[in-house]
Amino acid sequence: MLTRTILTMSLLLGSTSAQTDKAPAALHHRSSQPSWNLKYRSGAPGLRKDQWLKAAFIAGPATNQENVPAITISIDELREIDFEHKAEKESDTMEHTSRSGCGYAKDLIPKESSIRASGTFVAWVTTPGTVRRTAEHLNARYPMRLVWRDGGSNKELVFSVRSCEYASFLANLRWIVGERWKDLEHEFP
Repeated sequence: MLTRTILTMSLLLGSTSAQTDKAPAALHHRSSQPSWNLKYRSGAPGLRKDQWLKAAFIAGPATNQENVPAITISIDELREIDFEHKAEKESDTMEHTSRSGCGYAKDLIPKESSIRASGTFVAWVTTPGTVRRTAEHLNARYPMRLVWRDGGSNKELVFSVRSCEYASFLANLRWIVGERWKDLEHEFP
């Protein structure tokens, strides 16, 4: 019974980390560089629906040739950010409720003292561990859509974020985008 309780708590807390071949090792441990496990839905060529991604916001361009991301979007090129406002509120409430198991997500929200710098959204293809795949049906996910300008045409990426981390992901995106946020945000269709 104790083993079942510990496993259940670790699943709810999201403490099982995804294993990957491509993402830098620094993104797999809780550090000053927040990262999120996303599920790809549509938009990027070469990826299949429900492909797992490890994503982060980095300062400057993605130049590390050793770990080339599958997706790279310059924040300055963003044209539209679609998300569910209601889901953001629910996620924020869950992050602040002690019994939800989402308290860890508060640590992913940027601090007031954080330096706001334009940067890049990057995502690497990842493979979840066995426990994460098994527990996926327990975790609600909410959709998000990014539209950006690349080479003279608009491109889009649709993915989902775990409910516990939806508000923290949006807080980081809002922080990096800065004053342009009010012109980019839209309700997810």
